[in-house]
Amino acid sequence: MDFTETYLDTCSTVSQAVRQNDVNSLKQLIQAGAEIDARTFEYETALMLACKGGHSECVQTLLDAGADPNSKTREDFTPLVEAAVVNIECVKILIKAGADVNHPIYTGDTTLHEVVRLHKDSFMDTVKYLLQNGADLSVVNEYSLTPLFLAASYGLAECLQCFIEYAQEKGEEYKKIIVNMTADDNASPLYLSTQEEFVDCVQLLLQHGADPNIHVTLFD
Repeated sequence: MDFTETYLDTCSTVSQAVRQNDVNSLKQLIQAGAEIDARTFEYETALMLACKGGHSECVQTLLDAGADPNSKTREDFTPLVEAAVVNIECVKILIKAGADVNHPIYTGDTTLHEVVRLHKDSFMDTVKYLLQNGADLSVVNEYSLTPLFLAASYGLAECLQCFIEYAQEKGEEYKKIIVNMTADDNASPLYLSTQEEFVDCVQLLLQHGADPNIHVTLFD
């Protein structure tokens, strides 16, 4: 029996075990020589599928067997990006194994961008852990948006406060830069918070050096 066999519309036996969170079968397959980094038709590895499912024991098993923590899909999604919006335990395991915290996907968004954008339950635990492990607040996506900009635009006051405190640790000048980094149209975090009437965010930003005189650029 060929344990590395793959199909156009499915995946390898390893990935099938991961989808079912069947750790015992996964270990047996690996011991039998099954390929751990076989790809689905969407170019996902078994590790990515384990992360998407929040299956932390499968994640650890695959990494112990040599799975690449920085494997990428064709759109540059990584296991960490997938895990960060599902299960913080998987995030911790991946970072310990050397996952790149600041790797950008095809839109330029990092893991931190994605966590803030989706802001699922308990997302703040993941935000804090990413920051503690080197997540860069100054990275911008294809629209020049920072994670702080996203927090302000969604009215996530607790997240915004966390980012500001983190930036403050790097110095007053750095904080002012981060707080005032603008989008492609020169819209600022303060502008978006004001526009959406997120009063708590507006107050936070003004208290920490947001410039109220940054004007949006109008494009023809």
